Amino acid sequence: MVVLAAAKVGGIAANSSYPADFLLDNLKIQINVIENAWRSGVLQLLFLGSSCIYPKFAEQPIREEALLTGALEPTNLYGPGDNYHPTHSHVLPALIRRFLEAALAKAPSVTCWGTGTPLREFLHVDDLGKACVFALERWQPGPQELQFLNVGTGVDLTIRKLAEAVAAATGFAGSLEWDTTKPDGTPKKQLDVSRLAALDWRARIPLAEGLAATVAEFASSDCARRARRVCLFGVEQSYGTLLEAAMAIVSITTEALYIGAREYVAVRRVGCADAGASEPTEIRSPAL
Repeated sequence: MVVLAAAKVGGIAANSSYPADFLLDNLKIQINVIENAWRSGVLQLLFLGSSCIYPKFAEQPIREEALLTGALEPTNLYGPGDNYHPTHSHVLPALIRRFLEAALAKAPSVTCWGTGTPLREFLHVDDLGKACVFALERWQPGPQELQFLNVGTGVDLTIRKLAEAVAAATGFAGSLEWDTTKPDGTPKKQLDVSRLAALDWRARIPLAEGLAATVAEFASSDCARRARRVCLFGVEQSYGTLLEAAMAIVSITTEALYIGAREYVAVRRVGCADAGASEPTEIRSPAL
């Protein structure tokens, strides 16, 4: 058997900025895997697709029969190992990173996109993994039956409620603001999971439990540690020469860009021997 879960994914900003890249890269992945599975005589191929394959304004909750009957919209899966890039990630990991960084920096507020009114459904990646195993072992659709199956919780909530939950989970104590000049996306996206429930499978991880575990995992991750290091490195560090200080700034800035940091990077109070500085000097890089 083959399980095809690979894809180029992203949220509203990434999909809007690079639509052709998403289409081309995903077609390359899918065509290559499906063709070679066929040539190799694979008997079972489980092809995972997000709920963005459904129409943007589909009747709610969305039934499998609505597949590819209109314009599409990105979807939401979450859990450990997610992509936390500040602009290219999906809404939940983006919010986790934004609120955690704001909590660490004791920021007074965090600004979120849109109005906060759209309704979204969030499925933990561990539940998806269990659903895949279940489908491979228990789901054998006949030739005349639908060959695809919705996997979800069947429960949605507003983006505003989600942001408030993330703020609480990350310990952010400031205020939430909403940039209504940014897009909301489709008003509601909730899957009809009755066919999967009829097979006796349901998602088991509540959002509150999954969110708490995901926040804890990200807070202890290399990405979060490096983000904090970019903010703090150089506060009490000193360098022997101006060249060493400049090289340090280049190194820190490169690291910050790599992980998507948005803070100022500074080497503070640098004593530069070759500049003959008798007083500590401050060198600051541009904002990222």
